[in-house]
Amino acid sequence: MEEAQLLFTAIKNAKNEAEEKAVIDAFIAVLQRTHAVSRGPGIIAALEKMLDKDAGILRPIITTATALTEEQATVLAEKIQLEHKATAVHLDQRIDTSVLGGMSIRIDDMLYDATLKKKLLTLTNTLKQ
Repeated sequence: MEEAQLLFTAIKNAKNEAEEKAVIDAFIAVLQRTHAVSRGPGIIAALEKMLDKDAGILRPIITTATALTEEQATVLAEKIQLEHKATAVHLDQRIDTSVLGGMSIRIDDMLYDATLKKKLLTLTNTLKQ
C-alpha cells in the first residue's frame, strides 16, 4: 500500500517524537481533507506490519485445538525468535477444535501445518491413490 510506505518513510525520517506526531497529524488531515478516512485502518495495519518488520518483531498466528499453556507459549515464542532471528515474538493464539491436535503456525506468508487434521487428510489422499 503506497500510502503506508510513504507514511513509514516519513516516520522513519522524523528526528524526534514531535516530528513523528506532526507527520501522523498531517496524514490524518490529508485523509480527512480527501474524504478517505475509511481507508485509514487499512493503511495503519500495513504501516504496523512495516514498523514490526523494521524492528524485527514477529506476530505469528498459532492455531491449536486447545489453548497453549503459558510455558508452551513461552517455549514456542523463544524457538520462533531464535529460528527467525527476531528481536521479539508476540503470539496470536487461536483455538480451532477442527484441527483435532497439533498446531499450525502462520508467519507472514509462510504456513507450518503440523495439525492432526492435515496429517489425516494427507493419509486419506495417499490411500485413495
